[in-house]
Amino acid sequence: TFITMLAVSIAASMLATGLKEKDRYIRETEAEKMRSMLLRSVSHDLRTPLTTIDGSISAVLAASDPSDEACRELLENAKKDSEWMYRMVENLLSVTQLSGGLSIVKKLELVEEVIGEAAVTFEKAHPEVRLYIQCPEAPLFVPMDALLVKQVLMNLMENAVQHGKTTTVVTVFAEEVGNSVSVSVRDDGQGIDPSLLSRVFSGSLQIGDPKPGSGNRFMGLGLAVCRTIMTAHGGDISCRNLPRGGAEFTFTLPKGESLDHP
Repeated sequence: TFITMLAVSIAASMLATGLKEKDRYIRETEAEKMRSMLLRSVSHDLRTPLTTIDGSISAVLAASDPSDEACRELLENAKKDSEWMYRMVENLLSVTQLSGGLSIVKKLELVEEVIGEAAVTFEKAHPEVRLYIQCPEAPLFVPMDALLVKQVLMNLMENAVQHGKTTTVVTVFAEEVGNSVSVSVRDDGQGIDPSLLSRVFSGSLQIGDPKPGSGNRFMGLGLAVCRTIMTAHGGDISCRNLPRGGAEFTFTLPKGESLDHP
């Protein structure tokens, strides 16, 4: 009996060690994939807005007698691309931090406040889009890194406008579901091509031509960042097309875990 129990103990120990090594290998492989994806995104995506910004500003400065409309159009293109670059940098910093193995610091945050902060930023950038927020009357507190979750919300709301194309209304829902809090961002746009639904969080999508002042470059990396942030929080994210048109992205955050991230 003693020999049998000893053999079982040794086998269990070896199995546990093997599982730990396998888990570490998977994490390292995923981190390497993410770093490779970031390098490809940076090399491909940042050249276009930089060229647009430089060309637009140079044209304005070099013009001897430019019309007001021409100047405005050039500067608006430069402004839009500079805003996109800012979001790109924020996403790159977040993914680099998380894929590099750095832990996030979570504190109890009021979900409604985080949504409200993201809403204020979004409304300033898109005053033409109506934004509605629906939260339960009871306050929802969740352990999170508020800046990262706000970034997820901004990415999803920006995505609704840029890739919904005909989006006029964006609605953010928050509700308690079991031991988690679910937050959904819904739009009334054109929805997502069904053939792309399974790959929207892969970080490899390039939708449309990266024209000056457009947001066509934003979807691939932005949604991959959302997934990475949710994974770091122990949550999940998904998307679907709505029956009446438009798309809905939903992420969940566990509310019953320890504040110290493993």
